[in-house]
Amino acid sequence: MTADTSQIVSLQKPDNSKLIHGTCLLIGPRALLLRGPTGSGKSRFAGALLHTARLEGRFARMVADDQTKIETAGTRLILSAPLQIGGLREHAGIGIFREDYERQAIAGLVVDLVENREELVRLPNPQALMTNIAGISLARLTLDARAPGTLALIMVAMARLAENNYLPDTLSTKGVDSLLHQVP
Repeated sequence: MTADTSQIVSLQKPDNSKLIHGTCLLIGPRALLLRGPTGSGKSRFAGALLHTARLEGRFARMVADDQTKIETAGTRLILSAPLQIGGLREHAGIGIFREDYERQAIAGLVVDLVENREELVRLPNPQALMTNIAGISLARLTLDARAPGTLALIMVAMARLAENNYLPDTLSTKGVDSLLHQVP
């Protein structure tokens, strides 16, 4: 499998870090990286995820909004905010606000948000449920941010990841509907 480097841009920095277009949240022990085109609702969706996780009693905090710095450490992908935007989050139609944030987090799940439902595959093959960023393999979901069950599906995936029993092939074996009904 080849690395998808289309959304990675090198920074002119000596530490070999890179910048990726995406919003990062820490929910429980691992980070969630939301990717998608401009206007796909990454920041709005991040706010809904943070709110839902906190209502469920989970630790949840913003790491980076819109641009996420990536670095590798062994087999882990470390995510953080670029210094210039650390602690800033956009609220569409209102403005940019400062809020508490985590300085860095270990990636656990990548969610690619799509604008067109035709881009979704009901039962994706196992390879589609993984992505490679900077040489690190991560679980990946491709979802429609506007679909009613998307928020619940991501919360279930993050809970499974926290329990160390989230396997990407769970989605292709049992289907999305059965996974949603297994809320912990």
